[in-house]
Amino acid sequence: MRTLSRIIKLTISGNKLLLLSTYTATFLSGTALLLQPYLIGMVIDQVVDAINLGQSVPINQIIQSTSLILITGLIRGAAVYGQTYLSENLAQKLAYKIRNIFYDHVQYMDFKFHDEFHTGNLMSRAITDVEAMRMFVIGAMVRGPYFFLLFFVVSIILIYNDLLLGIIAMSFMPIMGIMSSYTRLKLSSIWKGVQEQLAQLSVILQENLTGMKVVKSFHSQSHELKKFNLKSFHISKSMIQATKIQTRNSSALEFLYVLSTGLVVSIGAYKIIQGDLTAGQLAQFVFYLGVLAIPIRWIGLLVNNIARTVSAGTRLFDVLDKKSEVIESNSPIILDKPKGEIEFKNVSFGYTTKTQALKNISFKIKPGETIALLGAPGSGKSTLAQLIPRFYEIKEGLIKIDGLDIKSFNLESLRNNIGIVRQVPTLFPISISENIAYQDVNAPQLQIEEAAKIAQIHNYIQTLPDSYQTIVSEDGSNLSGGQKQRIMIARTILHDPAILLLDDSTSSVDATTEENIIIAMEKVMKDRTTIIITHRLNTIQNADRLIIFDEGEIAEMGTHQKLLENNGLYKEIYDLQILSDEKNKDIIEKFK
Repeated sequence: MRTLSRIIKLTISGNKLLLLSTYTATFLSGTALLLQPYLIGMVIDQVVDAINLGQSVPINQIIQSTSLILITGLIRGAAVYGQTYLSENLAQKLAYKIRNIFYDHVQYMDFKFHDEFHTGNLMSRAITDVEAMRMFVIGAMVRGPYFFLLFFVVSIILIYNDLLLGIIAMSFMPIMGIMSSYTRLKLSSIWKGVQEQLAQLSVILQENLTGMKVVKSFHSQSHELKKFNLKSFHISKSMIQATKIQTRNSSALEFLYVLSTGLVVSIGAYKIIQGDLTAGQLAQFVFYLGVLAIPIRWIGLLVNNIARTVSAGTRLFDVLDKKSEVIESNSPIILDKPKGEIEFKNVSFGYTTKTQALKNISFKIKPGETIALLGAPGSGKSTLAQLIPRFYEIKEGLIKIDGLDIKSFNLESLRNNIGIVRQVPTLFPISISENIAYQDVNAPQLQIEEAAKIAQIHNYIQTLPDSYQTIVSEDGSNLSGGQKQRIMIARTILHDPAILLLDDSTSSVDATTEENIIIAMEKVMKDRTTIIITHRLNTIQNADRLIIFDEGEIAEMGTHQKLLENNGLYKEIYDLQILSDEKNKDIIEKFK
């Protein structure tokens, strides 16, 4: 019930007038509906009484009564239109609000959250689960009270009109209530499973479409199709099972309604013969039973709707209730034009509580200094770089910029002063110009092109038919890895940050381009604190210091020459790579 309560509160918030208007239209619709059986019964009695008394049929009275029936029909039609339009409007406002809350929440969550939730899973919650909540507003929140009130009022009318017939009609209600409660419990567990399976299907679809080129390269279409079909089959099976339970409940309710109607008509006919009931009163009673059938028939759908909403809402609120571990202080400091001094003091960090990616790391980077981090994959060098912009929160130790704890800074200002070029470039399906100016949307075209020149990508862009206005395709598939990387570098150059983090940023380019980028980047790195993460030694030999990581700890630290003289881990890496490069040169020479 807590989940439903939260959804209702979100719906009401800011929409009280709209909700009131919706209920007003619903009330008018119900009132008009309740008047019609009474008017129909009155017309029948007028005609029957006149015939029994041998009098002429009162045409004027009948015209008046039928006119009232027509007017109530028109009022009901207009009210139903208003109810449908307003309830959909209300539902769309809720969907819009929740989608925005969800998207905003996900945007500001830390990297740990995004490591935990798969993209396809989040997409499923933002689309499928929100849609279930939208349907709840229309199906249960608006129509639920209407059907409950309709059932209550009609029940009173039936008992008031004839106690015996009313008791007969109402005697089946406890059975219906028990059946509906049992059905809701059964459907709740099924819909919870369906929502989870839909999320898993979204994950499979997203992964498959993203990696379609790899799938085709390995001719794995049949394997992927089997995987997708299996999950899709399980969803269809669960949906059919839910429909089966819902339909079985609805059919049983319908049978009980027909049974009660049959008994009412039989006993009512006997009472007419005995003179205890008029034909018009029996007609009224049967018509009111027909009105009572509306909420009874909807019980199954309402139960199904509520069960699905609880499952969807629970999944959605599971995400919204997650708190980011990276939190700003109550009075954050704006980091403006920092010198770029960075200090790590006894920093330990683990992605999980079981393992530590970094262990007791301590060192200081001077303003404008270039530091290179080396080590085997998983040694902790990339993890260290991700802690500086506070993508993850450290539990042990301290990281300072210009002598102040990074936790004291406003997050936006902290990250605005840090430029990151990642190993895997991320481009968006917008123009090349917009991609370069992603962090600086108002940058003049001249500055964009200057940044591209430094990144050694300007000449290539000029060869494209639309030049800088060329739209990058999804995942940048119309560009090579090296071209995407250089656009990323141009983006960082344009942003002009005080601190540079280059995470294996030249790994996707050839040796010639790499050399050109290194020369260009030397201009950018001058008087700027730079951290280079790489496995290619030719890119970092001129760094002020090299820090060698091994299993989350600093194994060595010093200049290139000093570390060679130490004859330690760096010397081993250097010898292996230089030897490999010399072998490659020999092979190339043979083919010249």
